[in-house]
This record gives sequence, C-alpha cells and structure tokens, in this order.
Amino acid sequence: MPLSTNESGVAAEFFVAAELTKRGFYVSPTLKNTKSVDILIVDEALQNPLLIQVKASQSKKEWKLSEKAETLVSPKLFYIFYLFDDGSGKSEFHIVPSKVVAEYVKNNHKKYLSAPKKNGEEHKDTSMRAFRDADNTYLDKWDLLTE
Repeated sequence: MPLSTNESGVAAEFFVAAELTKRGFYVSPTLKNTKSVDILIVDEALQNPLLIQVKASQSKKEWKLSEKAETLVSPKLFYIFYLFDDGSGKSEFHIVPSKVVAEYVKNNHKKYLSAPKKNGEEHKDTSMRAFRDADNTYLDKWDLLTE
C-alpha cells in the first residue's frame, strides 16, 4: 500500500539523513517551520555547512515542487530527490544543486505552457512544478556535497 504524501516525505527525510550519516556527515533534521530546508549537514572537518531539501517519489523519477523552486538558489542549498525502492531492493538518491533545479523547473514550465494540450487548448498556469532526472545525471552524485 502506498504511503500518503506526508508519510512518504517524512520517511524520505529519515532515509536521506541515514544515508548522509553513513557517508560521514553530521546531520541535523530541521523543525517543520524551517522553510525550504529539511536537513542541515556539515562535513567531518566542520568546514562545509550545507542545506538539504528532500523530495520523495514512490513510483517514478519525477518529483513535485512548488513554483518557489524557480527562485530558491544558493550555492549552499542542495536537493536530494529520493525514489523509494520499487521492489528491486534498491532506492535511489539524486543529489542536485539548487541552481540546476531552479533552471530546470523554470524552463520546463515555460515549455509546458507554450505547448498546446492534445485537444489544442492552452495549458493553464499552475504553481506546481516537476523535476526529472531521466538520464540519471545526478544519481548518487554525493561528491557534489564535498566539492
């Protein structure tokens, strides 16, 4: 039985926190009133504090975001997109800089609005955005957090 959106989001934050801990980061989940940041991390040398936004998907490599993702950019902010195990025994982590996410969702949304629906009508604007990593460009790119 699939998890609710809230349940999958909370579970993904714990899975990501555990994986970051296994990789040597000091991890601190934030309180729910911390906007746009789910986890704070710092490396073993205490030199590189970073902000992590976690997004979860249970079925496909597509993660839902709000329109604020178009402008939420910082060299210290990364998204970790988590794809739950589909029964194969392996879940996925896609680590993406916020600048890449912002550019992707902005450009993708423009394309969506400019392309007509199948019936020829225009798409209506929405506050929802989507990020995809179809080519696995950011799959397991943990090194981006230590550069």
